[in-house]
Amino acid sequence: MIRFDDSGLISLRPREQFGKGQFLWAAFGRQGGVSEGPFSSLNVGYHLGDDGNHVTDNRVLIARSLSLPPDSLVAAQQVHGSTVAVVDESDRGRGAASWEGALAQTDAMVTAARQTFLMLVVADCAVLTFFDPVVPAIGIAHCGWRGMIAGLGQKTVETMHATFGSRPEDLKLIISPSIGPCCYEVGEAVLSPLRAAYSDWRSLIRESGNRIRLDLWQMARRQALDSGLQSANIFAAEICTACHTDLFYSHRAEGSNTGRFAVLAGIL
Repeated sequence: MIRFDDSGLISLRPREQFGKGQFLWAAFGRQGGVSEGPFSSLNVGYHLGDDGNHVTDNRVLIARSLSLPPDSLVAAQQVHGSTVAVVDESDRGRGAASWEGALAQTDAMVTAARQTFLMLVVADCAVLTFFDPVVPAIGIAHCGWRGMIAGLGQKTVETMHATFGSRPEDLKLIISPSIGPCCYEVGEAVLSPLRAAYSDWRSLIRESGNRIRLDLWQMARRQALDSGLQSANIFAAEICTACHTDLFYSHRAEGSNTGRFAVLAGIL
């Protein structure tokens, strides 16, 4: 169901009909924008040192490529935390054209509002997007190792259930491109909280000699299944950002002086 094309756009048949709602989901690579230098070219992160006008122009390009008004986007000030914000029509445009206007200290958002498109920005972390075709409603969560260990995917599902009545068995999950288990080498700073959170933590890593690599994709699936999602409703891009720096920004592969790519979702 997930399609990848040469323009750097990954989509889940963007206007496919699911139940009562039409669901749009898209992940953009690093090509096709106006940013320069290490941020070349479709950087959507305001907080990195890039020219703010370039970031705004890139966000406008993304919105227009999907035939969306730029002020229909809602963005967050992501902090690798576990806060889930409930978004409605009144939040449209928050953070769309500035870092200051974004939802503060927020790493996940949920909404049942149509024409309100939730956007997260990443450069290795996974974005988990949950879609409820029955209500309809959506949730989107920014998950690096901290978010995964904090159970942010599960918290997003719980918030959708508590707020909209979403049933986990109805939900579909899309796991965005992120750093893969081929490249995500971790040490004790990650392994210690991982052991504390999961008794079967070894199922979430790959070992090669004395090197240990974390599998964010498996962690996302595990959280989804533990939350009550059906295995057949979990879709993963399984594209490693660190392996494909020609297509995506990667903090691990390129260092801190790089951009962020966008993942967004909404109900049309």
